[in-house]
Amino acid sequence: MTTLKLIDPVVEPQPALVPPAPRHLIHANGCPVYVWWVLGKRRNRTGQRWKCWFVYLEYRCADGSSEYVQMKLPLACSDDAEVWQQLSQVDLPGACVMASRARLIRG
Repeated sequence: MTTLKLIDPVVEPQPALVPPAPRHLIHANGCPVYVWWVLGKRRNRTGQRWKCWFVYLEYRCADGSSEYVQMKLPLACSDDAEVWQQLSQVDLPGACVMASRARLIRG
């Protein structure tokens, strides 16, 4: 009887895409905003998939409830200082500086 020896194919390791650590950011209006990143996939017009970052900016409204704004960014943008500057300028509908400072969003 012949025993076949299975050979594992050589698989190129792919670099792990680690999102930036969640953190608080002081928005341009003085409101503390909690920012976290999630790796996701989108489809373009031709149906091709591409990976991107979904960035969430979470804050509090005057009644104490939390709201968030979602943005989609290319993978290369996670460490870019300009992106963090733009995140501090994003429109936050209904944001309340006092409520956000009174109860910070925790991750």
